[in-house]
Amino acid sequence: MSAFAPWKHQQMKASSTLVAWAIVGIMFLSGRAQADLDGFVTEQTLKTIAEETSGGAAKRNLDQVTLYHRMRGSKQFRSAAEHILGQLQQYGYDNATILEYPADGETMFGTQKSRLVWEVDFAELWEIDSSGTRSERYASWAAMPLSVAQDSVSGKVTTELVDIGAGTNAADYAGKEIAGKLVLTVSQPETVVEKAVGELGAAGIISYAPNQKTAWWLQNDRLVRWGHLGSFSKTKSFAFMISLATARKLKARLADGETITLDAHIEARQEAGVHSVVTASIAGSDP
Repeated sequence: MSAFAPWKHQQMKASSTLVAWAIVGIMFLSGRAQADLDGFVTEQTLKTIAEETSGGAAKRNLDQVTLYHRMRGSKQFRSAAEHILGQLQQYGYDNATILEYPADGETMFGTQKSRLVWEVDFAELWEIDSSGTRSERYASWAAMPLSVAQDSVSGKVTTELVDIGAGTNAADYAGKEIAGKLVLTVSQPETVVEKAVGELGAAGIISYAPNQKTAWWLQNDRLVRWGHLGSFSKTKSFAFMISLATARKLKARLADGETITLDAHIEARQEAGVHSVVTASIAGSDP
């Protein structure tokens, strides 16, 4: 027998005791919750609700909705809204409908100005090898809509990639030829667009910025994060989002003095439209 076995036995015994007490606590809380509900809802009503609800159906609806890239006012957002509307009507909500609000870049909703609809028809980012042939695809709207930064506009260019790091101060651009090039940055595209594109003439942006910095955001370097440009930015441009793993490989090659040529092509637009909001109500019994 291992010298550590007695300690393990005591640890397992203590763990079992904790689990047992946790179960007793959950049962007690569940009993209290049930008792509290009984004061407002009859047991038969609770039973009827339980028999009608379905976690499986809810998951199937969610599976359908997640197939759409639900950017404000877009065709895919509308498709998701129409799916939800159809399901509500199927469930018997005769008053279910879609409310429409202006997405025109002018109407104010409280302190927020309505943003224009953003639509993307096509977007791909390829590396071009020395023979002029496409060698690797880094981004595709059709395959992964998140690889295109929100509010990108149309653009088409075949040019070199330049690493600007954060791209937030003059030192990041020192000694680098930016005009007509694609810039690689760890910052959100919105943060660097005025300097890199507006002032220095970069052709577009390639970003590997995290959309949320947490204690563990660097642990999965294969994720492509949500990126954005400003809806009301003075400088209009486009940006592709790539993973941290891909960015690290590109940065290492650039640091070794290699020239990397990319072909960026995006067809996107901002236009006036509507925001679609699905609504339905359950009529009460008290007039």
